[in-house]
Amino acid sequence: MLNRYPILARSVLSGLMAFAVFGGIEILAGGSQWSALYSGDPGSFWVLRPGIDLPNVPHLEAGTSFSVKTNPQGFRDGLIPVGTPWVLALGCSTTFGWGVEGGEAWPEILEGLLGVPVFNAGVPGHSTEQGKRIAEPLFSKGPAVAILAWGLRDGQRTLVPDVERRPAIFPRNTATFRWLSRAMRAPVVNKGHLPRVSEARMEQNLREIIATAERAGVKVLLLDMTERSESPNHGGVLERLNRPLVVPRMADSMYFEQDPIHLTVDGNRTLARLLEPAVNGLLGPESELKLSGAERPQTP
Repeated sequence: MLNRYPILARSVLSGLMAFAVFGGIEILAGGSQWSALYSGDPGSFWVLRPGIDLPNVPHLEAGTSFSVKTNPQGFRDGLIPVGTPWVLALGCSTTFGWGVEGGEAWPEILEGLLGVPVFNAGVPGHSTEQGKRIAEPLFSKGPAVAILAWGLRDGQRTLVPDVERRPAIFPRNTATFRWLSRAMRAPVVNKGHLPRVSEARMEQNLREIIATAERAGVKVLLLDMTERSESPNHGGVLERLNRPLVVPRMADSMYFEQDPIHLTVDGNRTLARLLEPAVNGLLGPESELKLSGAERPQTP
């Protein structure tokens, strides 16, 4: 039949070849796995991949690398504590500890200062829009105190606000499309003039998150990391929430020289020391139950 219709034959063969090339690129590019570090949709909602052990995550600005290990739930920590007062640290890459080792991030250092577990649930790039989706399940695990450190990414400038973003659909969700986009993309001159999350939306998100925490019996401490945000007025949102608030004033030397929004090892240590009194105050009598040993009960 195809011999009688040469144009149809060529069309079919061209389609098969295009499909084969597309499939080959998808396989070589990792298919739907767009990152060794993250899973989910890169434009709307992503999390850390569970159970990864990456020895060399690039810290491009500093020209170095650092290692990342995650637990089975996809957080840069051990298992979620049980049976003891513990503290939940929520936020973006400044909580996660971008550019430093896991034990050098401020949640881990704070744990040593307090003597109670501090669970690092920071996810790089998260604003309150993504953060509220991971907060509620963690509040149900029973932390005594939750440190909410979102805000830096809420104020980040963009063309499309987070609330309007949706998961990519075919063909935009393919590795081929992403590869072609990177190859053809011109240098970004205008990152946009809108914050990823407006001040009003950030306040709404945080009020919802705080209400969820307090219904679960979790005390809330706000951490203002917006000093170096592209929209520093977002820090005013935190002041309006009428909850305990830590506003660290960190010297330039506490940040990476070529990456001025992420804390160095010394910066993480300094921040942990600044947080300790406020967290201890919220723990109150529960702080007398601190664990003296290195081991702690954990969930499977």
